[in-house]
Amino acid sequence: VALDHALYALWSLGENLVAGRSLTFSPNGRSLAFAEGNLIRKIAVDGGAALELGTTTSIPYGLSWSASDTIYIGSSNGLLQLPAAGGAVRRLGGLGPNDPATTQAWPIILPDGRNVVVAQGATGGGNVRLASVSVATGAATVFDFPAAAPLGFLHGQLVYVTIAGTIMAVAFDPVAARPAGEPMPLDEGVIVNQTGGAKASLSASGSLAYLRGRVESQLTLVGGSTTAEVPLRVEARQYISPRYSPDGRRVAVGVIGSGTTDIWVADLVNNTFTKVTTEGNNIRPEWSPDGAKILFRSERGGKVGIYWQPVDGSGPAELLYQPDVEPYEAIISPDGKWLIYRTGPGATFPRDILAVPLNGERIPVPLVVGPSAATMPRLSPDGKWLAYQSNESGRYETYVRPFPGNGAHVQISTDGGTEPLWARSGRTLYYRRDAGGIVSVAVIAGATFSIGERRLAVTADYAADASHANYDVAPDGRLLMLKRAGAEPMPVIVHNWGRELREKTAAKK
Repeated sequence: VALDHALYALWSLGENLVAGRSLTFSPNGRSLAFAEGNLIRKIAVDGGAALELGTTTSIPYGLSWSASDTIYIGSSNGLLQLPAAGGAVRRLGGLGPNDPATTQAWPIILPDGRNVVVAQGATGGGNVRLASVSVATGAATVFDFPAAAPLGFLHGQLVYVTIAGTIMAVAFDPVAARPAGEPMPLDEGVIVNQTGGAKASLSASGSLAYLRGRVESQLTLVGGSTTAEVPLRVEARQYISPRYSPDGRRVAVGVIGSGTTDIWVADLVNNTFTKVTTEGNNIRPEWSPDGAKILFRSERGGKVGIYWQPVDGSGPAELLYQPDVEPYEAIISPDGKWLIYRTGPGATFPRDILAVPLNGERIPVPLVVGPSAATMPRLSPDGKWLAYQSNESGRYETYVRPFPGNGAHVQISTDGGTEPLWARSGRTLYYRRDAGGIVSVAVIAGATFSIGERRLAVTADYAADASHANYDVAPDGRLLMLKRAGAEPMPVIVHNWGRELREKTAAKK
């Protein structure tokens, strides 16, 4: 599929792919397969409904659609395969569900269809190597080439991206399925995310597209009695989901590194910045009500759960809850009795909000369930009202309903509203509007819930997030935002890049 055709197809499909990841075209270019959570779906490039093909038991890391109509799926549980017509997902090589397997991610099927090139090793880690996996046996041959992800095979060269974001090429024998030369760098600056996913794509016709740059931000206080932005005294990094501690003296935040995302804590009084997590891929920090522990979502051993860890380093992270349906985000109620979490796509409770008691038998209690998506749960400071966002009207708006009861919900936003957050007083609710900026809404919470004046609290646009609130309310009422630092990532599209590849690799011979 030519790159311009692919880009047009992606644009024209619009919201049908809003939650899609790891996209791959069918060999004839007429269909597109993608991962939505643990679900694998496909859709025709000229539009229509997306069809469910199968469900994986671990997070998909890349898809590749072969000429034999098999979709290969990268995962932390080895390379998986799924018929393009739908069916059961199984491990390549016939391994059983409890047999050991390593991560084999970002698969690229070689032209003869007999081998798949993957990045083998913990996703995003420094020990990831390129490997060739036999379709017939599942046996892997590992090459001593550090890599983040393979991109494709073109003009006798295997093209891949390193963790540092360098595009590399190595002469490759597709029949023997092994390198036939030494790697050489071709370009640099490709953005690579925390799981090793390179923001790059190489088409079979030789067009290359990638994002160049480094996505960094500065933790910045905005609003209050002045319009001035006040940066916190920590250096710019790739931050996500900042969250104030209950006493307001510290800020927990996710920091995206070259291998994983970890939780760090900025001590605003002592001016220190300390890494808290030491293993796994850890995101979306929240505080326990007493401020002694940090709660976060963590992927470990191919499984996702909610962990918490003492902030003072007095103990390791402990698994708090790991439901059958993958938790995407979680918070603890102010009284410490409930864990409220949001699920991902799945057959049971897809994108719903549930609560589970932290004392006694942990039986989930549905709070906001389908058929529409409900995400980003946030409890009021008194623990009696649940704010969240839902697309029940056709677009995401912010709503409030009683907790833990099943009373009627009140719509808060009117022009699109996401990422709801409460002020510490409980008398103001914030949300991010579709048109940009943050809106504050005066609320009255008594026997019933009502809203008062809406006003635009922050006019400028700051970094948003589709999975968890990406800003917070400071104790003094200002908003802690993520302000982009440095240049914006630049999309680069090179048509007929294959000729450049041929010329550069030929010059080396």
